[in-house]
Amino acid sequence: MSVQCVNGHVFLPQQPNWQTPLQWQRTWANEVVTGLTGIEARSAMRSLPRVQLTWTVTPWTVPAQNELDDQVRAAKKAGLACAPYWGRASVLASPCSGTAVVLQSAFWPWKVGDWICFLYPLSFDLRQVTAVVGSALTLNAAVSSASPANTLVWPLLYGKLTTNDMSLATGQRGALQLTLLEETPGQAAQLGGVPPPPGSGSGIGSMSIGSTFNVT
Repeated sequence: MSVQCVNGHVFLPQQPNWQTPLQWQRTWANEVVTGLTGIEARSAMRSLPRVQLTWTVTPWTVPAQNELDDQVRAAKKAGLACAPYWGRASVLASPCSGTAVVLQSAFWPWKVGDWICFLYPLSFDLRQVTAVVGSALTLNAAVSSASPANTLVWPLLYGKLTTNDMSLATGQRGALQLTLLEETPGQAAQLGGVPPPPGSGSGIGSMSIGSTFNVT
């Protein structure tokens, strides 16, 4: 399995060792940017939190460990990585063998342009969503292998990768803890693209994202 990138992010397809609980965190912290003159500028608190996901991968064979090593090295060199958003899978309502995907529910906010991951025993497929109608998705290309109903499919999480050193479990395998800190919230609000909250359109000094002060 070669190193593959999605939107400039090295893809890490290895499933977690589910015996080790995943760690999931959110942060609303603002950003600190240093200007050319050396003065720090702080942006406002985030409207949506960034996600940090930590999981442990235990390769069970030497080839799997070598693949993981190559992907982690590439991700560290690039500075960016992506992985299936473990714990946020969608479930196929019917078999998928082409470009049509029907999910059991629409609880994950799939959008046009998102990438969806299909995991197989020895490989994976990454396909881009070109249309969304409720819980039905259309992909940009047919999947390479058929997936039966009730199969899990995954959205991707993008961010900066940090890892610990590979710990030796036996002579043939080791465990590696991966942490992915999201760069930008996946459903980030765009300035001017958010409707004002109910009751915020009147009153002295009322304002909302994308609006001006409304003095009445």
